[in-house]
Amino acid sequence: MDHDVHRWRTGLDDILGCCVRLIIANVLITAIFSLHQWQLGHWEILDNYLDPLLTIPFMGGWGVWLMRWFQRDFTWKWFNVIIFTIGISITFEWWIPSFDSRFTADIGDVVAYFLGAFGFMWIQRLPKAS
Repeated sequence: MDHDVHRWRTGLDDILGCCVRLIIANVLITAIFSLHQWQLGHWEILDNYLDPLLTIPFMGGWGVWLMRWFQRDFTWKWFNVIIFTIGISITFEWWIPSFDSRFTADIGDVVAYFLGAFGFMWIQRLPKAS
C-alpha cells in the first residue's frame, strides 16, 4: 500500500513539475488570500497584515512552481528573496505612500513581508517524493 502511495506522489511530481506538497501549499495560500479579499473589512488585524504576510509566499511560490518546469530542483536563494522583500517593502511602504494618499506606510507591514519571506523559504524546500 505504501509503495502505491509513493508511486502516485512521484507520478504527480513528474506531471506537475514539482512536489505535490508545494502545489498544495501554493493553492492553500492562494485560497486564503482570495477569501480574505472577498471578506475585507470584517477583521481589522487580518485586513492590516494578512496581505503583506502572504505576498512573498504567493508570488514566490507560484514562481518556484513555474521555474521547476524548466529546472527541476529550482529554489529561490535567500539573497534573492531578501532583496525582493526589501524591494516590495520600499515600494509599498515608502515610495507609493509618498505620492498616493490611499496607501499608508506601516512598519508592521514590513515585518509581515519578512515573516512571509521566511515562511516562503521553508515552504519552497518541502521535499519531493523520492
